[in-house]
Amino acid sequence: MSRALQVRAAAVSARREYCRCTTVRNYRYPEAADKLGCKEGWLRDHISSLPHQRIGEAAVFCECELAIIQALCSVMPTTVEPALTQAEAAPTSAETPAANLRTIRPAQGRKRGA
Repeated sequence: MSRALQVRAAAVSARREYCRCTTVRNYRYPEAADKLGCKEGWLRDHISSLPHQRIGEAAVFCECELAIIQALCSVMPTTVEPALTQAEAAPTSAETPAANLRTIRPAQGRKRGA
């Protein structure tokens, strides 16, 4: 690869640090709108504030850009946020010591045959 091409590739890579795509798969407006579950017109109307690539005059989106758009549009109600912080603070079953098997009792006694 020529030196000029290496410099150009480094500059492009620096602009798209967020991109973690391993294979190149770009989506045009109709495909991107379908994947996001929105209308194509909404993407066109908000393109200046959304991450995307310009290839010629066409705007395209990779998987990483679609994920960013989805995160930007996510809404977290204020009533849900405290529940999330409580769930994070509560110990998981992996963190609590295992109960002794002898202390575990059934809710009802055993049914014995007559």
